[in-house]
Amino acid sequence: MSLQKVTLALLLGAFLPVTNSGGVINVSVVDLIGNPVQGSLVRADFTGRGITASLVLECLTDKAGKCSIEDLSPGEYAVNACKEGAGYPKMFIPLYRHGEPLKTVEITSSRPTTEVTLTLDRKAASIEISVTDALTGRRVKDPTIILRRAVNPSDFLSTRPDVHSRVLIPDEDPILVEVIADGYKPWHYEASAPALPANALKLHSAELRSFTVKLQPDQPTGNAGPKPQ
Repeated sequence: MSLQKVTLALLLGAFLPVTNSGGVINVSVVDLIGNPVQGSLVRADFTGRGITASLVLECLTDKAGKCSIEDLSPGEYAVNACKEGAGYPKMFIPLYRHGEPLKTVEITSSRPTTEVTLTLDRKAASIEISVTDALTGRRVKDPTIILRRAVNPSDFLSTRPDVHSRVLIPDEDPILVEVIADGYKPWHYEASAPALPANALKLHSAELRSFTVKLQPDQPTGNAGPKPQ
């Protein structure tokens, strides 16, 4: 039995059978016009008995847009693909899905191998954020970006900018943006447009918005927060 199977079995206990392994999901990832997408990250989550395993089962597509996730036990799996560098977000995160369900496939003892095609059809919007200390003007290290759906603030994501200081945000929905960092007061996006919820940001698919965030230290006359990088 592989390390992947042992780990998954430990995580799920009685929910996941430990026999009849060897199931395979063969995945093809294409764009809107059917061209294969190389370098797409494919993820499968076991959804047996209404739960999702915390173990991540992943593969990366080749030049033909194909990859396989192997050594799977029988059961239902939710499968999705992303390529964040090209603007396609991690669709297993509900904030990006606009209520759309993930595609599911079934592995059975009589049909251990299944094929699925995933289409990357909707790019997220993105924000490019420069986070600085309001007193020194120096860059703040490791800020956290919190995105919340304005109509349902409990639907949120906490993340950090990528190497290009960018964060993918859901398109076409009003989104509340908060920036936090150790030693600083939280910052909230304040600009708003008519007909939008107060302080919400709404961008179109593939749209990029850049702005600078100046964080105020918690103690402006004493400790100015974490040492800037």
